[in-house]
Amino acid sequence: MRLISNNIKTLQERLTGTWKGSGKGSFPTLESFDYEELLVFKCLKEEPYLEVSQKAWTLNGEERQLVHWETGIITMLSDRQLKWYCSHMNGRMEVYGGNILCKEDTIEIHLKSEFVKNEIGLKTALHSERIIHLSDKELSYTMKMSTTEVSKLTQHLKASLKKQETNNP
Repeated sequence: MRLISNNIKTLQERLTGTWKGSGKGSFPTLESFDYEELLVFKCLKEEPYLEVSQKAWTLNGEERQLVHWETGIITMLSDRQLKWYCSHMNGRMEVYGGNILCKEDTIEIHLKSEFVKNEIGLKTALHSERIIHLSDKELSYTMKMSTTEVSKLTQHLKASLKKQETNNP
């Protein structure tokens, strides 16, 4: 068991739980879309890790359609640095390196992909970045990416989520 600092414990406590909300997606090669999201962080209390599960649905009439699902592990390397190991349902795997910026009432996490591996036949993502803003009960983020078709880092997703009460996912 590694000793973890109070700053890491605070970050774990603030993130741990279920977050629900909605977002907007766009990219030069896609039609713009709205989506609903469920994001769950689970903590190992004595270890500097978080388990992450993120699912997103679009609405097709009255029916929700799962369009994205990723799972992963966040490893907190220090008070200010982390790694996010992420696997997507479409066959993409990514490793993000990031910095944690603690402000008075908010926390910002800046992540940049360090490794991206795409399943053969998948439209190839080359690079991605995520910026996460965390306040008391609200989490918002933007995600940018570049691909073989769009080489410039371009905004893809923007969402706002609210922390759910315990036992109410």
